[in-house]
Amino acid sequence: MAAPEAWVHGGAWDIPIEERSAHAEGCRRAAEAAGRILAAGGTALAAVVAAVEFLEADGTFDAGDGAVLTSDGTIETDAGVMDGASLRLGAVAAVPACRHPVRIARRLLDEPELSILAGPGARRFAEKTDVWKEVLDVAGHPRERRRFRQLSATRKTVRIAFEGDPFPKGTVGAVARDARGNTAAAVSTGGTPMKPPGRVGDSPIVGCGFFADDALGAASCTGFGETILRVQLAKEACRSLVEGNAETVLASAFDDFVRRANGVGGVILLGTKGPGAVRWNTPTMAWGRWTPEGCVAECPATANR
Repeated sequence: MAAPEAWVHGGAWDIPIEERSAHAEGCRRAAEAAGRILAAGGTALAAVVAAVEFLEADGTFDAGDGAVLTSDGTIETDAGVMDGASLRLGAVAAVPACRHPVRIARRLLDEPELSILAGPGARRFAEKTDVWKEVLDVAGHPRERRRFRQLSATRKTVRIAFEGDPFPKGTVGAVARDARGNTAAAVSTGGTPMKPPGRVGDSPIVGCGFFADDALGAASCTGFGETILRVQLAKEACRSLVEGNAETVLASAFDDFVRRANGVGGVILLGTKGPGAVRWNTPTMAWGRWTPEGCVAECPATANR
């Protein structure tokens, strides 16, 4: 039997000092939610979905309840889920005002002729199934409404300037390995503040924002999606796992991402055996890790590269 393990992340950006404890606590509780499932013999797939659902409902993060607003003042959410055992995947993009897009993505794993749905079509699919139970307030989280007014007043648009820019540009996500050695990955995001309606980043794109394959491992990414897309970061990180342990290969894959794509963000990576790893180059990144020995979570004040 494999040693079960779960990692979660709550976004990589310049998280304000006064918000870091909430980010760390949210990641800890999400990792524990995944851990309870794994400890009871549940699947990696169930664990990552539960962790991301928790983060979507938390309100602290740029996902679900805490999703940022587009330049039109609307909400569009993305999510992706992949099961490493079957290679089944589901993803949704630019779904209007959806509190739990990860639930729609998970439901798509059960549709043999569907993998990715976008926009109102994803919402119509969800409304016909059992996953459309909660919608967001179309006005958005009060915190994000305030940020929207501030950004609108300064005519600020989506930028790569993470450092010194106190506006979320991250994604929440999770990876897990269960006692059978199966892996899974999931992500969810509200995107980037003031993004044009219809903009899609790396999160719902398999191999970029998320990836899981039991022959390799599982990864979930966060950061500036346009740079992550250029190198298919999630799959590249997993592919490197055949060469060594998670910490070593992630350092190499991440450095390549920074060098070749001017990449900005973070990754959590977990192989089919051995401990997982985390890497980021933004000022802060919130993350949590569960193992049978316990749970830890951090929101460090410095990059780890």
